[in-house]
Amino acid sequence: MLLFPPPRKAHRHLVVPIAMCLFVPEAYSRTQSKDYNLDISGEIRIGYVTRDNAGDSNKSFDFLSNSNRNDNDFLYTRSSLSVALKADERTSARVTIRDQRAFGDQRDPSPREDWIDLYEAYLDVGLTDVSTLRLGRQEVAFGSRLIVGTPNYRDGRSYDAVHLKLKGERHTLNAAIGRQVERDRASFNLSSSQPWMAAIFLDSPASHDDHLSWDSTLAFKHQNTDSRNPIDIGTWGIRLKSPKSISPWFWSAEAAYQFGSINRSNERLDHAAWLFQGRIGRKFADLPGSPTITLEYLHSPGDSDSNDGKSETWDLMFFGGAHPRSGRMDLTGWRNIQYLALTTQAKPYQGVTVGASTTGYWIENTQDGFYAQGGNSPRNRNGYGIRPEASKDIGWEFMLWAKWKHKAGFSLLIEAGHFAVGDYVEESLAASGGAENAQLLSITGGYKF
Repeated sequence: MLLFPPPRKAHRHLVVPIAMCLFVPEAYSRTQSKDYNLDISGEIRIGYVTRDNAGDSNKSFDFLSNSNRNDNDFLYTRSSLSVALKADERTSARVTIRDQRAFGDQRDPSPREDWIDLYEAYLDVGLTDVSTLRLGRQEVAFGSRLIVGTPNYRDGRSYDAVHLKLKGERHTLNAAIGRQVERDRASFNLSSSQPWMAAIFLDSPASHDDHLSWDSTLAFKHQNTDSRNPIDIGTWGIRLKSPKSISPWFWSAEAAYQFGSINRSNERLDHAAWLFQGRIGRKFADLPGSPTITLEYLHSPGDSDSNDGKSETWDLMFFGGAHPRSGRMDLTGWRNIQYLALTTQAKPYQGVTVGASTTGYWIENTQDGFYAQGGNSPRNRNGYGIRPEASKDIGWEFMLWAKWKHKAGFSLLIEAGHFAVGDYVEESLAASGGAENAQLLSITGGYKF
C-alpha cells in the first residue's frame, strides 16, 4: 500500500503540536523556581498506521476479499499540555488540554480525531491524612482495568466524576461515581449522553513475599431509560496475583460476574454473564535481555439463545484494557470469545524492549456473533451473523514489536502484525467474495516533557 498524498491544508492542523514542541518546554523551564508550586508537562505523539483487509469503521467488512473498504493508511498526531498547581500539602489541581488529528483516514469522522478539548480538569482535596477527594474531569482506572479503566495506549478516556480514596495500613479503598466523557471532534466534549458509572475498588497488596495479593471491583452501569438502549448492569470481579516467593515464576487469575437487565429490540431482557482470564509466565533473569514468556487464556461466553428473553453476552462496562489485551491488531473483542496467547519479550539494551506473540481466537458459542474490539454489537453483514453450523476457529494473530524509550522523554514503537483467518471467517464470507488475511504496520514516535 502506498502512503497517501498529504491532504490539502494539512500543515494548518500541525500548528498545535508544533507550537507545543517549540514553546512549552521553554515555559516549563521557567516554572522550576522554588517560588512556584506550578508544574507544566505534556506530550507530542506522531504516528503512521497502515492496514490491509481490516481497517474500516464498519467491522463487517474485515477480512472481506476484493473490498475497497477494509484497507486504510493514515498519519495521526496527539498532543497534550498539562498544568498542575499544588497550593499546599492537601490541595492541588490539574488541567490537561488535548488535541488529536488524523490525515488521510478513510473513516469519516476519524475515531482518532478530537480537536483541541478539555481532557482533565480536577481538584484534589486531602480530607484527612488517609483520605483524598478528587472532583472534576479525570481518568479513572481500577485494577487490571477489566471493569473500569482508561486505555493507556492510544486515546485515553476521562470521566466527569467524584473519586474518594481511603488508604489504610494494608488495604486501599477507592469509590467513584460519574460519567464517561464522549469525544466530539467539532464541539466541546460532554458526558451527558453517556451511561452513569459507579464503582468501588478494594486493593490488598501482599504483606509478605509468600502471600497472595488480590483486588476486587464492584461496578454499576446505568443508561437513562429515555435512551435507545436502557441498561442497568452490575459487575463484580476479583483478581488474584502470585506471591513474590515463587519468582521467577508468576501468575494471575481474574474472574467476574454480571447481573442486571438490558434492552434489545425494545424488549427488556434479564442479563447474566461471566468472564475468566488467567495467565502464567516465567522470567529468565540469567539470560541476555532477561526474556519473559507468558501464556494467557481468556474465556468469555456468548448468548446461547437469542430468543429466550435473556442476555448472556459479556457487557464491556467501562473496559480500559483494549490494546493490547484484545489483540495488538485490534480486531477482536472480549465478547463471545476464547483466546490463547503465547507472548515473549526481552530487553536486549537499555531502554529497548522487543517482543513477539502468537494468539489463537475461537468463537465461544455459534448461537452468538463475532464481536469487534470495543463493540457491543456483533458483525452482521457480508455473511457475518449468528451461524449455528459454523466452525469456531476465527484465526491466528502473529505480532512483532519493538519499543525504545530514552530518559530525555523520547520514545518509538513499531508494531507489525499478520492475522491468518480461520474456518469461521472463511465460511462466513464465502458467499460475499471470500476471505483474505489481514496485515498491520504501525509506527509511533513521541516526546514527553
